[in-house]
Amino acid sequence: MDDVAINPGETADRAEEHASESSEAETPLFDESDNSEYRATFQYMPLEPSSNSIRLVVLQPNEGDHDSEIVCRITHTTFGAKPVYEALSYTWGDETIKRNINLDGCVFAVSNNLHEALSHLRTSSAERILWIDAISINQTDTDEKNSQIRMMPFIYKRAESVVVWLGSGIDFNPGESEYWRRVWVIQEFGMARRLMVYWAFPGLPGFKNWETYRLSWDELVGDTYSYEKTLFPLSANVLKFKKLRETRYLASRLLRNLLKDHQDAECKDPRDKIYALVGLSTDCFRLPMDYRKTFWEVYKDVITFHNLDREILGLSKLLRILIGGPDKIPRWVLEEGKGTLERVLKPSDPTTVKLPTSFLGTIVHLGPTYNEIISSFERASDWEETIEQLLANHEPESKREQSDLFLEALEAISEEVLDARLSRSQTIAWRHRSVDNERSCQFTTMSSKFKFNTNEYSRTSPTLFLIKDEEKSYPETPIGVACKGAKLGDLVFQVPGFDLAMVVRCQGIEWILVGYAGMAMNAERRKSTGKPQKNSKGLFNIPDSNTWKIFEICLDMATLYNISD
Repeated sequence: MDDVAINPGETADRAEEHASESSEAETPLFDESDNSEYRATFQYMPLEPSSNSIRLVVLQPNEGDHDSEIVCRITHTTFGAKPVYEALSYTWGDETIKRNINLDGCVFAVSNNLHEALSHLRTSSAERILWIDAISINQTDTDEKNSQIRMMPFIYKRAESVVVWLGSGIDFNPGESEYWRRVWVIQEFGMARRLMVYWAFPGLPGFKNWETYRLSWDELVGDTYSYEKTLFPLSANVLKFKKLRETRYLASRLLRNLLKDHQDAECKDPRDKIYALVGLSTDCFRLPMDYRKTFWEVYKDVITFHNLDREILGLSKLLRILIGGPDKIPRWVLEEGKGTLERVLKPSDPTTVKLPTSFLGTIVHLGPTYNEIISSFERASDWEETIEQLLANHEPESKREQSDLFLEALEAISEEVLDARLSRSQTIAWRHRSVDNERSCQFTTMSSKFKFNTNEYSRTSPTLFLIKDEEKSYPETPIGVACKGAKLGDLVFQVPGFDLAMVVRCQGIEWILVGYAGMAMNAERRKSTGKPQKNSKGLFNIPDSNTWKIFEICLDMATLYNISD
């Protein structure tokens, strides 16, 4: 057999699977066909912490006997020594069955799939030098595991070749192998200089016990005919990896895009959904990776690292899907620090989220409360009169229809649900940053353009309102419903991708996030969405962003997480 390249693949997957590859959870079943009980169990020697050192596995030849004992030895080296090695990329498979190999004369248990890979990758006469995550990393040492996982992209990239082991079996279909569905192999595959793909079928009776097939990746996806290719249908999963290789040098490999493209990839530890893709991304070179961290801490690490990203809400939504939910991030974690009515944030704090928003307008009229517009004929008539008087010169026909459809939509949601969505138990405050002084001044003077009735009071329940934009005109959709506590002169900002607007108040040099508001859809869009379901989302409008009026609103991590639902 020719030399192979082995890929440091299952890292995160491996990191998680590390735990099971070690000695936790279930007691594995061991192959008892050898004399391993007479040998000592392998003990790791620590790696040199001051250098980028790794362990390589020297796989001994089988001397013509495919079924002979697998014998390996460990060697330590550094990248400065320019080691020539191959990195193995594979899946761990069924971890309830372990098989023993001879490692430095000692017993070492590996998964059945790795045992098969080593059996088929051995040559008859020459050693192979491999990097294999399950052996090269001490899976019981969390510090070492964290350190080596951060080095994984470099380990893959420096390998002379990455050897992909897909599996074996009588009815085995290499194009549908479990390999293509695992998250860690994405990084292994994407970082490789060269790729060799291996799989095996049982041989014909009277001939070899096994037929091992190998193709370079270029041969596999290229146009050249070969017999091996007829055994390897290019499934949708394989074609996704083909695209990954073709686009590996493009600038589009942002973590956000990778998470979106590969969110269905499988792993055991949800943290691997992020850690396995960090090495491939072009915007996460120094993102901390630590398996001792909770899912909430991992979420905060990623958000902090991308705090200046204009698409941070979209990233947060992906993270919530991948590592969120009450089973991973308990509600009590999100409610820490909520004992006070107001929380003051420091924009200079790296954990303060700077969320880009666009200005929609200033609240210039407060109408009836939700309860009044639903239950009181008089207050409903007052609102209709307001629409007639204030919007008479602003396409009144469309505004009348918009108002009627909005009120119909509000009937589909209870006051309790609406109040819970729009109101905050704790306001968030922050001070102007010097870099925002010019824009802050623009918005500070917005409300001063209008004269308000100083006797006007804030409501104690969700309230209808009208806004005007910076030109003192009513925009296409000026109607909305605001959180309790909203006042005349409050500013309304839209967050792209969030179905609610934010109600912000300026008090001196301090900004306050009061709560949220739902904006009415224009009539055509409201009618196209059909009758709203009871207490469902999708009642409110997401206006087109007015990008030339970008303003950063400061949030704490828990608030960003909650609005990412």
